[in-house]
Amino acid sequence: MLFKLIRTGVLGFFMLSGPLAEAGELCPKLGQAGLAKLARERGPLKLVFFASWCGECLSHLRNAQGKNTLLIATFDEKLAAERVIAKLAPKSECYLDDGLASLFKVEAVPATVAFSG
Repeated sequence: MLFKLIRTGVLGFFMLSGPLAEAGELCPKLGQAGLAKLARERGPLKLVFFASWCGECLSHLRNAQGKNTLLIATFDEKLAAERVIAKLAPKSECYLDDGLASLFKVEAVPATVAFSG
């Protein structure tokens, strides 16, 4: 019985860390051009910058819901951000920061920025 529990835990870890990180589907990179394209398609956007190691960010992620809300993992590694997103399963899209924090002068997380293109 103990072996099965350990095996399930290890398999769960690999399911989160392996295929999701390789496929890049959970938190793909998002830069200025991609953000501008999303804003043209959807209208005004709310960007919520977060990091997996930030406790206060987790409550922001739980409250950040909606089609026009984008979760931007910044100051973080892709795998760590994807683990948090997989665990919390927010109803907003997650992206890995590719220069947006610098563009909007985000120096600390959590941070929220309105963007309309």
